[in-house]
Amino acid sequence: MKDSIFYDGPDERFEWERLQDKNDCIFFDKKSMADSCVRLDELVEELYTILDVENYTNFSYTASKVAQASKDKTIIRMVLWHLYLANQGHPDQYVAISLRSDTFKYCNIYNPYKICKRISPILHKMHENGLIDFHSGFMNPKTSKFTRIRSSLCLAEKLNGLPHDLTEISNAVQPIIFKNRKSKKVIGDFLDMSDNDVVDAKNTVIEYNKMMAYHRIRLKGHQHSRFFWKDSTGRNHVSHLDRRFLYSVVHVDVDVDVGASLLYFRMHGPSWQGMPKRFRQNLLIDDAETIELDYTAQILNIAASLSGIQLGQDPYNINIGLGNISYKSNKAIMKKAIVIMLNCDSESSAVKALRSSIQDDSELLDEVRSCIVNFKMTELIVSNFFKKIIENYPFLEELSFRSMGLSLFKLDAEIARRIIQRHLDADKVILPIHDGFVVKKEDEDFLLDAMRGSWAERFNTTIGVKKENSDI
Repeated sequence: MKDSIFYDGPDERFEWERLQDKNDCIFFDKKSMADSCVRLDELVEELYTILDVENYTNFSYTASKVAQASKDKTIIRMVLWHLYLANQGHPDQYVAISLRSDTFKYCNIYNPYKICKRISPILHKMHENGLIDFHSGFMNPKTSKFTRIRSSLCLAEKLNGLPHDLTEISNAVQPIIFKNRKSKKVIGDFLDMSDNDVVDAKNTVIEYNKMMAYHRIRLKGHQHSRFFWKDSTGRNHVSHLDRRFLYSVVHVDVDVDVGASLLYFRMHGPSWQGMPKRFRQNLLIDDAETIELDYTAQILNIAASLSGIQLGQDPYNINIGLGNISYKSNKAIMKKAIVIMLNCDSESSAVKALRSSIQDDSELLDEVRSCIVNFKMTELIVSNFFKKIIENYPFLEELSFRSMGLSLFKLDAEIARRIIQRHLDADKVILPIHDGFVVKKEDEDFLLDAMRGSWAERFNTTIGVKKENSDI
């Protein structure tokens, strides 16, 4: 390692014997940047000078030196922000970042700060100067490879000197994002904004984001706007509670004979959508306690309603051929199976997808194996799940293995917009989670009426609405 003014003495140069759990990391998020902070800006300037970025021969300047310096400082600022977040979790935590060139496309809606591939040589310069620990390529071989970086003890000390309540910049993104259905890539210019569903989605999202700019979302017991948690696989997450703005994703399916079909329309963006329920139940809206209500088996109920069929109160309570497994596990497999059979374009691909999904869910697989001696998740057994489901719900046969999922999600997004609009009209805050919604406890009855009423307006059926661990 080269000398750095961050080092006080030679002993600190041999610090990489610290705990090295390569899976203990948070993931670099191009949409996440620290809000204004004078001390962070001073640290950015200090590192820019140390790294001597301007004179780094591997860099090619395509803009004026002033403009390029600003871009490089933005990169350094975002790197420091993520190292700061990781360090807030604990000092040995890494930041996982993909350094593939296509990760940092300059004109990408998911890259609002225009972080470019120059981030790679900047990180290498930080490593050469002893500012970060740098390891290339790791993670599950089924996923993309990531580089992991971690602040040196010296840099960590600098980061610890920053305010402990640093927050993420809270910016609303554009209300509609168009994606190619097949490639899933963002379509930069899609000109048909006159479609009624597009207009409705755009207006709802814009009005919602304007309202949310004046409201505060926090977690009970947490002082800051961010918190750290682990999922069932042990992966680390950082939730930024100030990330509260919606955008609607529209998948465009182009057919040379019938033109473009617009599908999906589900709304994404806010941090609470990715939280497990065990955390969402502690959400506060303007310091008021909240309640979450969810539709019961929404996609299955939508599919049934399209055929004019009224389902029972608990559509998941059927035998899928696994004997005495728990209701919870039976339901989990059914939910996976229904979503997969509606989204896949063939039964063979659905069988492979469901088998892989169950095998990756170690807790679910262990529960099944504890009930069935010598159980093996063969493709024949998985195929039988689909047959059992269709036997109980024949209306699914004409919808299954035909890539109909995005069309059904478009209907659930329409219902969500109706529910959101009712709350906007009543000046009430609502936090959408696709098939569920969070509101202040005092607004529970209003939400229940909105969910039942919006469903009745769209379908000539009824649907169950439930709270956590209870039905209404």
